Amino acid sequence: MTTFNKSDVQLISASEVDESLLEKYFQKTFPHRSLSFPLIWKWLNNSNNYNEKIPLVLVYKGEIIGYMGLKPIDLRVLDRTCSSGWAIDLRIYPDYRNQGLGQILSKELFKYAEILLGFPNEKSGPLLKKIGWQEGGKSFTHFFPIQPLDHPRFTRILPNIACKLINKIAKPFFQFKYKKFSQYEFQIREINSIVLDEFTKNCTINEKIFITEKIVTPLRDKKFLQWRVLESPNINKYRLFSINGIEAIILLNNNRGKYIDILSVSNFANHERVIDLIGSICLYASKNNYSYVRILISNNIIGDKLRNKLGGRIKEYNFIFYTKDKYFESQLLSYKWHWELIDSDFEYLEPNMSKQ
Repeated sequence: MTTFNKSDVQLISASEVDESLLEKYFQKTFPHRSLSFPLIWKWLNNSNNYNEKIPLVLVYKGEIIGYMGLKPIDLRVLDRTCSSGWAIDLRIYPDYRNQGLGQILSKELFKYAEILLGFPNEKSGPLLKKIGWQEGGKSFTHFFPIQPLDHPRFTRILPNIACKLINKIAKPFFQFKYKKFSQYEFQIREINSIVLDEFTKNCTINEKIFITEKIVTPLRDKKFLQWRVLESPNINKYRLFSINGIEAIILLNNNRGKYIDILSVSNFANHERVIDLIGSICLYASKNNYSYVRILISNNIIGDKLRNKLGGRIKEYNFIFYTKDKYFESQLLSYKWHWELIDSDFEYLEPNMSKQ
């Protein structure tokens, strides 16, 4: 641990720092994203929304020693809308940890959001809980395999010829399985402003049920989707997948293998139709040489139906939040939360196919 005077540490916007310092910091702290991160950090934090004040960095003796971003998202909480944001990419250099620097960064974020949100990893989770963050529940990423041994956890330890052979045997089995839940013809389109407007109009939320059952849900309105989808560096990889009255925004990935993310579904009310939609996407994936499909589910009833009918593997994520209003915090602890992949930064996390 390095001894230093906190008064010598500058808390400033990343936009105020020389780009070479940022690139050096990204290479050290985000090595698996060092190529893409310099290109996406402003979009990921929607810096324009914060007048270039976000993300934040800590600078000491001309070097960046800490970083924290904020990905904005408004929340529907009963009959009100709250300004919120995902606290993302918290990193403190190892020599400067356990000295309150993470708390300095997170406190500054409250100038920009009423509620801070997070799906922490094993490093940031304990740090955030120490300074008052609360557990808000769990969400589950479902992975539906097609060529299961394409995943890095297998390719790192098994011979390439063995992976190809087992995948060749497994693929027809999964294709047959998904075909049973693909009852309708599908349409797949590239996304532009017109297509996105159509999706927005087709998104339906029963606000009465959300209020009665105390479900917190993101406000995925036109403004949010404009930034999140149309302005995304991945815009050329997004598609709108449609079957018989239900649609999904999907992402055709090829960053760590070839797989499809189901980012957002237009309507979760009809569970059987949701399963048909996911089955159709899985069948499309199998016919186009993808390795697996994944979706984030917060609704346990839908999650159980997916597991029973489509199988696959499940990864559990603990969700945490923080608000300075302790009465509001006590209310939120009793609420349910509805998340999809489009809401956070899962698009840039490496999938981890661990057994449930």
